[in-house]
Amino acid sequence: MDKSINPGDDFYQYATGKWLEYIEIPEGYSSYDYADQLQIESAANILNIIKEMSETDAPKGSNEQIVGDFYRSLINMEHRNKQKWQPLDPLFTEVEQIASLDDLAKLFATTTKLGINSPFSIERSNDYDDPQKYILSIWQGGLGLSEPDYYLSDDPESTRMRKLYKSYIEDSFTALDFPAASSIAQRIFNVEKQIAKITYSSEENEDYKKNYLKTSIAELDRMLPNFNWLTLFDALGVSTDRNIIIFQTNFIKDMEGVFNSVSMDDWKYYLKWRIANKYQKLLHEDMRLARTKYIEGRYGSVSNSTVEERAAYTVDRYIGGALGNIYAKKHFDVSSKTTIEKMADNILATYIESLNTITWMSEEAKAVAVAKMKNFEMRIGYPEHDNDFSDLDFDALNPVQNLMNIYLRYTNSIFKELDEPVDNKDWDLLPQDVNAYYSNDNYLIMPAAYLQAPFYSPDYDLASIYGKLGATLGHEISHALDEQGSAHDQNGKLRNWWTEEDKKAFKKVTNKLINQYSNFKVIDDKYLNGKLTLNENISDINGLNMAYKAFLNVANKSDLEEINGFTASERFFIAFAQSFAAYYNDKRLKIRLNESLHAPGKYRVNGSVRNLDAFYETFNISKEDQLFLSKDKRIMLW
Repeated sequence: MDKSINPGDDFYQYATGKWLEYIEIPEGYSSYDYADQLQIESAANILNIIKEMSETDAPKGSNEQIVGDFYRSLINMEHRNKQKWQPLDPLFTEVEQIASLDDLAKLFATTTKLGINSPFSIERSNDYDDPQKYILSIWQGGLGLSEPDYYLSDDPESTRMRKLYKSYIEDSFTALDFPAASSIAQRIFNVEKQIAKITYSSEENEDYKKNYLKTSIAELDRMLPNFNWLTLFDALGVSTDRNIIIFQTNFIKDMEGVFNSVSMDDWKYYLKWRIANKYQKLLHEDMRLARTKYIEGRYGSVSNSTVEERAAYTVDRYIGGALGNIYAKKHFDVSSKTTIEKMADNILATYIESLNTITWMSEEAKAVAVAKMKNFEMRIGYPEHDNDFSDLDFDALNPVQNLMNIYLRYTNSIFKELDEPVDNKDWDLLPQDVNAYYSNDNYLIMPAAYLQAPFYSPDYDLASIYGKLGATLGHEISHALDEQGSAHDQNGKLRNWWTEEDKKAFKKVTNKLINQYSNFKVIDDKYLNGKLTLNENISDINGLNMAYKAFLNVANKSDLEEINGFTASERFFIAFAQSFAAYYNDKRLKIRLNESLHAPGKYRVNGSVRNLDAFYETFNISKEDQLFLSKDKRIMLW
């Protein structure tokens, strides 16, 4: 804390001001926060688990054998450097044989099976019209830079990104022993620029209701006659009489023009790049160095990890389902699961109580909102079982083929299981993941690795627990009620349950919130994008408010006593702010402003607390304080 700061002027600095003086930023980190701290701890624990598993004489087909073979193939740098790019040669040969758009469609099927979205990805999703069934979905993709503006804008940051990215492509093709790597890089960039012109930005993707189309594969083929979609899906082994959901509909339609304008030779270079970039982490040292140079240029620094750490990260990323329950048993207090579930129930009950009192939402909509809260599912800590990888065949000398086998196993299974009922026991996050999110299927996942100090400890006082973890639970629950949540009912079914009057009322209120956050000047002449971050800002404010009310509802007399001179309410808000303590270098901060749906921590904290009446009462905030908002300007939706 920095008690020299007036909490009403900059509450974030007041609560976290001394953090940077005491925290040790790991070498190479361009940004660092408590989530990074926990991710480092989780990665170290996972590495130890992998080493233990790989050192056993495990029977063939066991998770121990699978994990061990994959890990050993990754740490054998001597063999990888000797092989260089040769593991990709069969796929490059297949690319060279492309002579027509039909051939291109077949190759796109191959890249889809190998986890490469070029220039779109085809996945299995839950059918929003019937959430207990699966359906195919197609999404935009195929860009190496994360935002289309990086290809198209002339601002200094975009110009810098383009230069770095083209150099990265050139360095990679040099490492792949291609002549004229600079010319190849420019041709690849030109293809991606064509795709960028039709790509939805992060801000546009937030309103996915406008971008959603459910149709048949046959109709998709009729809509876009210049590309043979039937050939693509046939090569995937998918019946072409199936339905499909198209996200970013205009992107898929506009790909017709890209197919017409890009030469077959340029498609070949582009596909070789997509393949090489996907598998670069499994190739020789020169490819890794090309990537490292790019990351350092992009963010200003790069972490200096060991071969073993990088190998463990790759194992965890692709077959982490073999490790999750082992991790949870070693590093998660099972009793905490029940405690956190009870806290979540308290917050859900507070939402229901509050929803029944709001005036801007129609009674019809409130009924669905309450039903969503009552039907809300919490997935806390860990699933009941690890995944079984016994059908995988691994080669301890070929990490590239091992990863291809993982993808082939996954894609073949999801396409075969399209007629199976949805597996509601399937988790999208693993116990060792430091993350949490709300699904439109009306559940929240919060894994064991997230439920560690400093985000949570059973030893914390109740006010601090609710200020940190309670506010996070409240944040995620709020997503069930926001503009995206309004497209799905309590069962996850696609249904617009807001009336037109509800939509207008929501827009009227949230436009004020957009203006509030857009007035935060972050760095140089760059301001926060209040529209891009809107949904997350709404969840921050309302999640904090519900967590505070829920705390007061359950706190007993001892919970409300002063500790170290701080009242329970003060401890609640301070704990909330401290959970967002973060460091960013200038490059990373500017990139975050362009790309992230979440505001930097300082603005998440200050933007939230200034909208809560309880904050004003707790810290005696006055009109003279910089965070002060008059009551009529404070925004609270739920």
